[in-house]
Amino acid sequence: MVPFAFCGSPHTICGKIFNRDGTIPANGAITFKAYIAARPAEVLTDKSPGCGYQNGWFQIGIGNFPASWSDGEILKLEFSPGAGGETIILEQELKIADPQIVEDIELK
Repeated sequence: MVPFAFCGSPHTICGKIFNRDGTIPANGAITFKAYIAARPAEVLTDKSPGCGYQNGWFQIGIGNFPASWSDGEILKLEFSPGAGGETIILEQELKIADPQIVEDIELK
């Protein structure tokens, strides 16, 4: 069976980000990049259309990837909290449900 492709379909991945002490990182303090594991050269960042971080929430508009995405593909997420922080790398299986909310992310 061929997976159904959703090229350019609006789809949002979103979630909450917390510091280790439970506080919310300041706006502008978080940068990220996201890419589908099978296509690491196609990257969306916190500056890409439909993407960003504000008030403890991030969102990624995966419909903005140049190539189609499919239900079940793996999205790689890399969050950087700035100077002195450790980059957090996550994998998320893409689902059709929109928006797709991921588990809370705790920065280290």
